[in-house]
Amino acid sequence: MRRRGRHAPRPTIRLTEAQAATALKALVDAENYRRVRADRWCGSCEQHPAGACEDHLNDLDLADEFRALAVELGRALPAPPVQEFLP
Repeated sequence: MRRRGRHAPRPTIRLTEAQAATALKALVDAENYRRVRADRWCGSCEQHPAGACEDHLNDLDLADEFRALAVELGRALPAPPVQEFLP
């Protein structure tokens, strides 16, 4: 009997260039939303020894994850065409 590896292969999702660009914009929006939300301190933040409550710390963690995924997706996208502007 063959044993399978610990991690089964993940399914691959293929996006068109337009879909990938939309996903990238959504990730940037999600990151910004989480960072703005984390900046709004609450009473629990004031009392927490770390200076932020669990909800706001989780927002920062999610913002970091969104940014990391956006960077990875951005690397997979083709570079935008270079536009030359004539004086």
